[in-house]
Amino acid sequence: LEQEPWCPKMETKDWWHANQFPGCPWNFDACEEIQDVLDHIWRKPLPADLQKAAASLEGRVKSIQVAMVSVTMPNAVHFAIIYTLNTGAELFGGVP
Repeated sequence: LEQEPWCPKMETKDWWHANQFPGCPWNFDACEEIQDVLDHIWRKPLPADLQKAAASLEGRVKSIQVAMVSVTMPNAVHFAIIYTLNTGAELFGGVP
């Protein structure tokens, strides 16, 4: 099934290796820790409708990865953020 051209392929990297993905919309080169990454993703000032979502992540995120998903039919690449919470749960976020 994975050999089928319509089947998406996903690759993930920890946030500090995100620059290895060509075309990645996030650049975390200046970030040193998780909070820096969150501040970079959730740039302030945030619109009112995003403030509650951003606040709910504060202190709850254990790790952050970037996912690159590619498909060949049609030819496209998509990026997402994967937040792993302290509980082990994972949340996904897309490019703004």
